[in-house]
Amino acid sequence: MFLYSLLFYIKNVKCIYYIYYSNRSYSRSSKSAFTTLLAIIIVFALIFLFARISNKSGSSSSSFDSKITEYANDQYDIIFEDRQDALLIVISESDTVQAVYGNNAAKILDDYIETMWEKYDDNYNDDLGIQLSCMFNQTLDEIKKDETKPIKPEQSFKKTCYRDDLNWVDTKQNLVSACLEFYECTGGIQPYVLLVKDQTIKNETNVFAKTISSVLKIFIVAFAIIVVTIILFILI
Repeated sequence: MFLYSLLFYIKNVKCIYYIYYSNRSYSRSSKSAFTTLLAIIIVFALIFLFARISNKSGSSSSSFDSKITEYANDQYDIIFEDRQDALLIVISESDTVQAVYGNNAAKILDDYIETMWEKYDDNYNDDLGIQLSCMFNQTLDEIKKDETKPIKPEQSFKKTCYRDDLNWVDTKQNLVSACLEFYECTGGIQPYVLLVKDQTIKNETNVFAKTISSVLKIFIVAFAIIVVTIILFILI
């Protein structure tokens, strides 16, 4: 319906253009209309750019802790989509740790996430596969001791349960086995460990770069609309 209306409008404008073709002032005004349209699009794009920068700068801290929190939340949505029974642990190059988990997993993890961090710190090892497996196993010991009621699983266990950009995990099977046991004993909480470089986190949470990318997409779409409009104006 919108495309039909646009074509009808272009056809009528073109008819008027042909009727008054000899009138140079109309020819100039027709060109001016396209210039005005382009100017309006540019103005709105710039307003959008400054609004995004202002909102982000006012609502979030520039500290690395806030960046890794933002990064972890974004990665949870990418890795798990709509799952509510998952646990994402992000470990940065500077050994800053951040956890994000779904509402279903929160029935257990709200009570044991601090215990998990304590176990992580207590079991320091150059091989993060060993350190993390000890963390999961000892947290499970506390959960079992308290006879905590398991949740209901949403999906089966996925063996792709870590990504190691830092090459800190030597005994990979230890980590996978610990994640599987954690999944089984909690009734379905799917762990995923993401080891990532600090620079990756900074790049992914760069407000200015992300905003520029968004505005660039707007410009591309706007330019495409203008080009198509001009082509239709000529051909119809």
